[in-house]
Amino acid sequence: AIEDLANKPRLSEDSNWLNPSGKPIRVRVGEIDQTNWSDDISEWALGARGVPFIRGTHFRTKGSDISINHPAYNSKINSESPERAHARWTGPIKPRGQPRLACQAIVNAQLERRLRWAVVPQDCVLGNSVNFLELPVEVLDKLAEKHGSVGKGLLWLAAHLNSEMLDLWSRAWAANNNVNNYEIESLPFPQPREIRSIST
Repeated sequence: AIEDLANKPRLSEDSNWLNPSGKPIRVRVGEIDQTNWSDDISEWALGARGVPFIRGTHFRTKGSDISINHPAYNSKINSESPERAHARWTGPIKPRGQPRLACQAIVNAQLERRLRWAVVPQDCVLGNSVNFLELPVEVLDKLAEKHGSVGKGLLWLAAHLNSEMLDLWSRAWAANNNVNNYEIESLPFPQPREIRSIST
């Protein structure tokens, strides 16, 4: 049934059902290049100066739920856990100040899922192993109006983009382990009720 997605609007099309703005939804790479800024990235330490640094390893899958598992937001993470390493940013680039919808950019071929979308909090920065959606303000306003806040709207949108049908499409067309910007921008973007009808 995934061939039924071929005729659906694409995520980046400025005329899709979510986006009335006339401006396209863009996919951006996380703002921090982990190689060039390595001196400003360190282990997470409670009370230390800096802000949360989110990279691909901080995406956690639990059943159908995908979330950010970072020591800034989960104090139960073990001290030896890889999520604590390279998790603190002390460089000059500041957090965006609003939640964002992000996707793991480099995936393990052994994972069941290829698309892993999660909402990242407003107080963090993103590494370049993470992509995020740059949404026009009209889209953010629409999500907030319908769902009560931008954050809740992004959670709803993340659940839609994490649908099994879109993941099947992504895996069918995948060239390698990199989920690149073009792949996300050209992702079919049907309304949730259309996905349900395709799935059944």
